[in-house]
Amino acid sequence: MKMPPHFSWRAILLKLHAVLMYLFLTFSAVVGPCNAAVFTLEPLPKTPQPVSIWGVAEGADVVAAVGWGGAIFIKEGVSAWEYKPFDKNVSLFAVTVDDQGVITAVGSKRKNTAEQEKMSDGIILRSIDRGHSFQEAHIAPDSPLLEVVWSSAAQQLIATGMKGTVLRSFDTGKSWIQTRVKESVKLWAAHFHDQNAGLVAGGETPWMDKEKSSGIILQTLDGAKSFNVAWTGKSRISDFSFVNKNVGYATGVNGIFLTTADGGATWKEGVQTPQTDIANAIKFISEKCALVVGGSNRAQVTNDGAKTWPIEISLTTADTFAESISAGRNGRLWVSLGNGEIGFVTLTREDCTPK
Repeated sequence: MKMPPHFSWRAILLKLHAVLMYLFLTFSAVVGPCNAAVFTLEPLPKTPQPVSIWGVAEGADVVAAVGWGGAIFIKEGVSAWEYKPFDKNVSLFAVTVDDQGVITAVGSKRKNTAEQEKMSDGIILRSIDRGHSFQEAHIAPDSPLLEVVWSSAAQQLIATGMKGTVLRSFDTGKSWIQTRVKESVKLWAAHFHDQNAGLVAGGETPWMDKEKSSGIILQTLDGAKSFNVAWTGKSRISDFSFVNKNVGYATGVNGIFLTTADGGATWKEGVQTPQTDIANAIKFISEKCALVVGGSNRAQVTNDGAKTWPIEISLTTADTFAESISAGRNGRLWVSLGNGEIGFVTLTREDCTPK
């Protein structure tokens, strides 16, 4: 076909490029620049049997992950992950790394006698050599432990678990002080502002017994000597995230989302998170920007303080769930998955854009 003399392919292509750029920028302004966000999966060593990974944490240039059957994975600096299996009768549910690189993991240990084979104690493992070896640091009789956190502000470790168990350590996990809240519930979350003021939370899980579904947040102002009820509801609380001593958030079963502006003394219910089955973990890096994970293989990001969650990130193609989030270096947010995978998303504090 013969084109008119004034026809120019170059002019048409330039106009087409301009139109496409306009549509791209308009679309990005509406949905945000984060739809192409990548979840970076880490290559883990093969294990004799499949494992679920329940906790991951980074500190002092070491990353630790833990799971069922005593599974422990360690990564130092830029080196490859190493598999460090512990006792197969131990299941580890949470891990933390303090400012000096001491690793503390908690979970349950099955009792050996036949008549008690279905009963478990709580167990605390400790490594002072950056994960090369682990030793039993404490046993909590008949009380499996579900969470452990290192509080830099309080310079202490806090572990919580079944039957309202609360433990604290002021010597990097060498020794532990144990107490119990009067409400004998499963405590899945903990946060301490300092050595006196802190919070623990949990409840019963609805799909275990809907008639007994419950959620509770308890506050202490005297270093865990006593606790007062700060909030109760029908959804178990799974996690806390605080951006400062006053402003914090909690989430859990049914995607419940709570906010506090007074350090946890009072709580208000906000918009349900997209993890409507269960939100297992949430991490705010500012009052506007956060990541939430839970009962699906996808994560969501908010950039408006949890009013909306417009950014969705695929974590894996496997039909699984995400269990925990832990902040690492350079904006990394580590996520552990129920199918035995680990990875991270990098969020920028400035514009809450996954990189």
